[in-house]
Amino acid sequence: MVGSCQFSGAPAPPNQRIVPRYLRAACDVDACLFLGPRSETDALSCQCHHPSHSLTTQEQCNHCNDFELPLRSGPGVVSSWAVGVTTAPRTVVTLGRTLRSLAEAGWTDAFVFAEPDSSTEGVRASHQWIPRGVTLGALPNGYLSLTELVLREPHADSYFLCQDDVVFRSGLREYLEQILWPGPSPQVLSVYCAAVHDRGERPGFQRLDEGWQTCGALSLIFPNSVARALLCDTMFLLHRRNGPLNGMTSIDSVVGLWCQNSGITYYVHSPSLAQHTGEWSTLWGRLAASPRRSASSFGAEEGVSLREFRQVKP
Repeated sequence: MVGSCQFSGAPAPPNQRIVPRYLRAACDVDACLFLGPRSETDALSCQCHHPSHSLTTQEQCNHCNDFELPLRSGPGVVSSWAVGVTTAPRTVVTLGRTLRSLAEAGWTDAFVFAEPDSSTEGVRASHQWIPRGVTLGALPNGYLSLTELVLREPHADSYFLCQDDVVFRSGLREYLEQILWPGPSPQVLSVYCAAVHDRGERPGFQRLDEGWQTCGALSLIFPNSVARALLCDTMFLLHRRNGPLNGMTSIDSVVGLWCQNSGITYYVHSPSLAQHTGEWSTLWGRLAASPRRSASSFGAEEGVSLREFRQVKP
């Protein structure tokens, strides 16, 4: 019997995730996106990469509320985006340039999540300005912004979270919509590739497994299912409570470590499809360019068409 609220007078909606087996049958799917290899210690159990689980059995997986369809690849798989830009006060304002570059890349609509006293330079009617009442810091603002994107646009194919000091290759959205996703496993993508991570391989997304040493959270892309899984993990909340500098920084390191610990594949694109433009840090003041803070292979002026790139299969 379906329960109802005594105040609403309407029946409660059914739990759409309670029996995901029909999804498996309808899509000819035999495994969840997060289902990993079999356990080395228990032949009947499998590893699960979802933060709410560790080991599972096939029968438990059949009825799990966290069941997710595997990622597919190819033109048109990703067409709907929820884009967020985090911004904070800067000595040299970079937000306007980022928003213009984002539009040239293919995204004219975006949510701008602004720390107090942030500049509104470049903000247009197509942007939604979301002011913060107090200063949160890079990691809390990023985590809260991703949460808001998921809650505001729950059916988006992809969530694109950017910082306010980055520029992109023109036509980036069209390019990505032709090639996503680069692999079938749960994943996080960075279209920015810091010089320290650039191995000069064939053009395409390359696996990166650096954990805490991951550099650059300037432009991260999350599949819908992976964004929701990330927000379920207590690692980010624990970092905010116990991390260095009051847990307000190191979002790139935390995401990289989360991927490494959770069995989530982290990809960077080489050559880099984005470049870091900020010389002034909201925390450290003016900083010199370094292989950890800039992309050596961005080549925005080299005239290389994104259509010439070919996806490298992992």
